[in-house]
Amino acid sequence: MTNPTNWNEIRKAADKAGFFHGWMAAEENAAETTKTTSGPEFERIALSSLCEALAYNTLDKAEHDFFVALGVQF
Repeated sequence: MTNPTNWNEIRKAADKAGFFHGWMAAEENAAETTKTTSGPEFERIALSSLCEALAYNTLDKAEHDFFVALGVQF
């Protein structure tokens, strides 16, 4: 999968690979911002939060490398 834009695709791939920290933190941030847990704005903010985590290297190396290989760009 290259350049995933669908939040559910990213989350499913991460779940399958056993990487939870990145998307869970991103969803927490999106939920706080949007006051909801679904919808296009929620998914946009969650993806943006994940990209920010990648940019600032706040994930462990294996999880960071997984999301980069998945095509999440920061």
